[in-house]
Amino acid sequence: MVLPERREEIISSAVTTIVVMVVAVLSPADAWKQPLLRLFDTLVGIAIGVAGKWIASFAFYRVRGEPIR
Repeated sequence: MVLPERREEIISSAVTTIVVMVVAVLSPADAWKQPLLRLFDTLVGIAIGVAGKWIASFAFYRVRGEPIR
């Protein structure tokens, strides 16, 4: 994260790596599932964020009486 100059994301990357490694140590037989579950969690979070933004924008423009953009 230092080389691509994304210093604000160093802690997030470190925490993600630590969580995956700890879970892999606790249940080594199913360690291969953890990255897939993390990907699924991320995709669900993105979908919820996009849906929330869409709903908020729709409500905002409805209240203001402007056409929806």
